[in-house]
Amino acid sequence: MKLSFLLLITLFGVTVLVTILLGGFVFGIFFKNLEDNLANVVFSEINASLDTISYYMFERYNDMLILTNMEHPIMTSSNTRNKLKLLHTFEQASKSYLSFSIYDNNGRKILDTRNIGLNNTASSEEFFNTAIKGGIYHDQTPIFSSDLNQYTIRFSGPVYDQDKNITGALVANTSILAINDIINQDFQKTQIDIISKDGIIIFSNHNKTALFTQVNYPILQKNKYADDNFFIFTNVQKAHLDYPSSEWTMLVKTSKDDLFRELSEQQISFTIISSMIVIGMINFSVWLSRIISSPILNLRNGVIQIRNGNYLTIKEEG
Repeated sequence: MKLSFLLLITLFGVTVLVTILLGGFVFGIFFKNLEDNLANVVFSEINASLDTISYYMFERYNDMLILTNMEHPIMTSSNTRNKLKLLHTFEQASKSYLSFSIYDNNGRKILDTRNIGLNNTASSEEFFNTAIKGGIYHDQTPIFSSDLNQYTIRFSGPVYDQDKNITGALVANTSILAINDIINQDFQKTQIDIISKDGIIIFSNHNKTALFTQVNYPILQKNKYADDNFFIFTNVQKAHLDYPSSEWTMLVKTSKDDLFRELSEQQISFTIISSMIVIGMINFSVWLSRIISSPILNLRNGVIQIRNGNYLTIKEEG
């Protein structure tokens, strides 16, 4: 009986130890795979969102190229009414523009689709000086417009006459709400910040008070890191066709609670399966210990019977 019990305890201990070690190893691999899978999914979502934002900006950039073409039949004409009608058409077609403005070659606003800010001057502004020299300009970060009373991203380009001389600048004020729509579509429960090349937060879907404040720039150099509450992933915007990238960085914070909630659910399933395996191994250990110990116990009992002179019992058992 003692031998059988000893074998049972030994097999049970070995079984439990192996199960615990194997379970810990498997669970560690599972956690690492879960984190890696999360990173892959988030990076894919970041890239998709940045591509959508870049495409949105490319469309605005391309609109400016079309409107400032030196051979455009309407924009090169002297008919102000037709120009205004065309610009209104662009506003209504894309729903992305807050307003269009035209400045003369002295930097004075002479036309606006909302009829606001007329006669304001912009001769010292970069958007005007770039356009008046024949270039296409766009803001790297949103700019607050006192005329529109909100933040906008401006695109500008030259206005030509029919002799292909630059006579002024066309400015398109675009809404940044489109970025909000893109983010809300792709990230419904995740904290998102978009950060300019200079480390300024230009968009946040969770902390409006942080807008246009400086962030810790070194964190933008890492693709993935973690703090006490979040896994944090970043990636940088790329150019799209003719649109040169503003090199914005999207920073995505994924709650560890959400990750660990999923992990806990998996851990419960793993624990149930492991418990079933342990119970099965215990039953197997009991059965195996009996198989191993029965012949030994029979032999032991036979020796005792012989020692006691009971040869008949041995013969019957043998």
